[in-house]
This record gives sequence, C-alpha cells and structure tokens, in this order.
Amino acid sequence: MTTGSTVRTEIRTGARVLEGVEIEAFPEEVYRDAPTLREYRYINRDSHTYIVEPHERRIIEEID
Repeated sequence: MTTGSTVRTEIRTGARVLEGVEIEAFPEEVYRDAPTLREYRYINRDSHTYIVEPHERRIIEEID
C-alpha cells in the first residue's frame, strides 16, 4: 500500500509550471512594497517560493 509520493520535481528558472499546479497571487501588502510584482504570481514547492509569469506559466525567479 502506497501512502504518498516522495518524488521531487526539479524546478528551474524558465521551466513551465504544469497546468494542474495552482498559481497564487501575492498578498496585497507585497504589491504595495514591490509594485513591479503585480503582473506576477507565485508557487511554493519543497520549501521554496518561485515567481511565475502567469500567462506563459514560466518560472522567472526563486525567492527566499
């Protein structure tokens, strides 16, 4: 009996986010502090946060 997956997918800048992965908007306070992020979204994977260009679903940067 399998209880879950331990497979990790390597995420790199320029890679596309799969269609089934939910891309989230940053909280409004982030946009106030960094208005240039307004056109971007993010995902969290394996304790990392990645900025995503939502139309192409491409990773543009990893942030701490």
